[in-house]
Amino acid sequence: ASYWFAVGDDRRVGYITDADLKAGNDWTDYDAFAGGSSPNPSSGNDHISVAYGKDENGDEIWVATYASDAVELAYKEGIPSSGPWTGVNALEGGGNLTGRRFQIQWGNDVWIAVGKVGGPDLFRSVNGKDWNHVDIGSVSNVNTNDAIYSLASNGTGTWWFAQENRIYQSTNDGQAWSLLHTLVDSSNANPGDIRVLEFTNSTLFAGVEG
Repeated sequence: ASYWFAVGDDRRVGYITDADLKAGNDWTDYDAFAGGSSPNPSSGNDHISVAYGKDENGDEIWVATYASDAVELAYKEGIPSSGPWTGVNALEGGGNLTGRRFQIQWGNDVWIAVGKVGGPDLFRSVNGKDWNHVDIGSVSNVNTNDAIYSLASNGTGTWWFAQENRIYQSTNDGQAWSLLHTLVDSSNANPGDIRVLEFTNSTLFAGVEG
């Protein structure tokens, strides 16, 4: 990595070069929307998550999520060493990007964002800037009254998200989803809600809320 990047409260974002990090130097931070145009989250809104990926041309782009139901996403093309970011609250085909996004990730030239449900809602993009809604309301056992907090990708087209103690899978880059597995403990009981999914070394890990 040549740059490290973090998001925080009150629209603040921070960055540091890898060399400065190793040297123990301070991070630089700024307001992601200072001097920018609307749409943007109000100054009191906090970030939830951030991810690095590529746009449709293969250029680097960063996308962050906000604790805002008005402007849920924002992106910054190139190295995000200064503002302003560009806010997103509308879908490419019309309509709003409804509800906060708790997790966002890029893999295999596709962006996926999950979070609050109202359908429930899952959003997909091929460039990190223009987003489309993927209807998962009819997928087996999806709870339209609960949120999605976890998301993972193997980087080659397979994705997973979890809701409650169930893991769902897509094998076509998030375009269609199905129930893959219902997690139970050694007593065949519900162990609790899955809050983290991670894929590494050909293995999918699930972290359960205690």
